[in-house]
Amino acid sequence: MSDQEDHGVGAIGKLIEVLKPMNPDTRINVLQFVFKELNITMPGAAMASHVPTIAPAAPPEPPAQPTASTVLGGITDLRSLREQKQPKNANQMVAVMAYYLAHHAPERRDYITPDDIKRFFPQAGFELPTGPPSQTLVNAKNGGYLEQIATGQYRLNPVGHNLVTHRLPAGDRNSGGSTRRRTPKKAKATTRTKARK
Repeated sequence: MSDQEDHGVGAIGKLIEVLKPMNPDTRINVLQFVFKELNITMPGAAMASHVPTIAPAAPPEPPAQPTASTVLGGITDLRSLREQKQPKNANQMVAVMAYYLAHHAPERRDYITPDDIKRFFPQAGFELPTGPPSQTLVNAKNGGYLEQIATGQYRLNPVGHNLVTHRLPAGDRNSGGSTRRRTPKKAKATTRTKARK
């Protein structure tokens, strides 16, 4: 027996040893893959009748990861978040919209633009402001909820974030961020006046 024949017999033995513990379907898949990889075509129809064509098993789908929309209060869209937070004015709605885009939107980003008002306010079922959208963002910035990061681009600041996550829906007397910030200034002014007296 030649060396080549010896190698062939050894390969058969190893192949049987590897395939024997497998179930029939797995064996067929392995053999089909080997035939394809080595570009082997079995002659005649006999092989085809014994080896059914089995599609490669699809890889198992990874377990579904909980998303922000399912974890945080079941938010799936901006309308849901608006209904949950119940903003009372355009400034608060801008903060809710910016929060949604940063944490819940399918394509997330940490800034908003005037065009977002025209697009997302109607989606949320919130009335469009009568003034220019750019002015609405300036108003929200002046209200203390946003910071400007570029021309026409604004980002939710910590005050706006806290408004959405902790102070809405309204009913909490601290829900107006601007009112809360003015209170310490008035208190200081009162203290100085008393000191002068």
